[in-house]
Amino acid sequence: PSIDVLNETGEFLRMFSDAFYGTSACPDYPYEQDDFYLTEKCRRVYIHLRRLPSNNKLRLYHVENKPIFAKELSTGIELEIATIKDLEGHACWNLDLTAAESVLSRSLSRWGSVVIEVGIEEDTLQLSNF
Repeated sequence: PSIDVLNETGEFLRMFSDAFYGTSACPDYPYEQDDFYLTEKCRRVYIHLRRLPSNNKLRLYHVENKPIFAKELSTGIELEIATIKDLEGHACWNLDLTAAESVLSRSLSRWGSVVIEVGIEEDTLQLSNF
């Protein structure tokens, strides 16, 4: 029934509202990605995952911002994130999702999406020049 759909939508928004309200789309991410999309607001980037990477490692290439922290948004579970260099010498975020794998899997099964919040030093996401 309609009330069930509305209740589910309300629950989803309570858990992940920061990733939607007051955000804007990030600069066009240059790599084809069916697994996630990005939103941002002041000093925060939100990674909206649609499925987990097979090895629980997510890489975002050509991201120049220094990450301060990463966490699964609904629970606050901290995730490991590091900036590394790709083969061309560009900055790359390497995000390990292992610590929140069970929560991420449950959320993906229930909602079809889950959100990772990354704190950054700059106001907006900065991508490398290509």
